[in-house]
Amino acid sequence: LIQNMMEELFTPQEIEELRSQLPPRYRELISEKTKVSVPTIARFFAGSKIRENNAEIIYDAALELIEEHQHKIACRKKKLKALMTNKQQQNINFSS
Repeated sequence: LIQNMMEELFTPQEIEELRSQLPPRYRELISEKTKVSVPTIARFFAGSKIRENNAEIIYDAALELIEEHQHKIACRKKKLKALMTNKQQQNINFSS
């Protein structure tokens, strides 16, 4: 049952969706967070088989990295909006 859950959790589609949301240099950033080697991280995102514990560590770190990246983007938008006039704000879509 646990093996089936692992296989289901890390489908190629889910890994690609995860990868598509990561910021530039994500391999190095995940490696810094987890101490897992960059080649192992690259193999994970290429869909190659790696140790399950490393796969879980990489997946969790990637989710955390996406959250951090989205938070930074939202903060930048908020700062920019605060610095702009109302007319400038109307010309830019600040949704999301």
